[in-house]
Amino acid sequence: MGRPRLSKPQGGVPPTVSEGLLGPTKTGKSRHVPLTGALLEALRAIKHLRGQNVFCNRDGSPLTLWQLHERIEGACRRAGLRRIRWHDTRHSFASQLVSAGVPLRQVQEYLGHTTIAMTMRYSHLAPNDGGDMRRALARGKDGARAAGEGEQRAVS
Repeated sequence: MGRPRLSKPQGGVPPTVSEGLLGPTKTGKSRHVPLTGALLEALRAIKHLRGQNVFCNRDGSPLTLWQLHERIEGACRRAGLRRIRWHDTRHSFASQLVSAGVPLRQVQEYLGHTTIAMTMRYSHLAPNDGGDMRRALARGKDGARAAGEGEQRAVS
């Protein structure tokens, strides 16, 4: 994933970031990622005049991959958490979305997966077991309850 540029030298947040736009990505396409109001507020609170990046060196230059790893390891250590990798946060993001009932196609778009097959690895976390589908089919086209609604029978 591309590095989001989360603040202007004036300390504000560019419109593209407040709209959740990241880029460039591994595929070279821009991507919209949802930001909560609390996250956007926290990012706006990080004010400095070092450059466009919220997380950067004293001179405003981007952190290296090694420095990023050091930062997350230090944060985990201070919080008393097990060691995690940055990519683990991506898996957590996807898992939480699917568990909350966000459609897999939307999760695919947020993650930037080029195929739905990549996103399907999270499908087991979806909140229902197909009961919604069975109820919808049982109601029929006009919404009337069909006989045997709610029955779960396997077809041989």
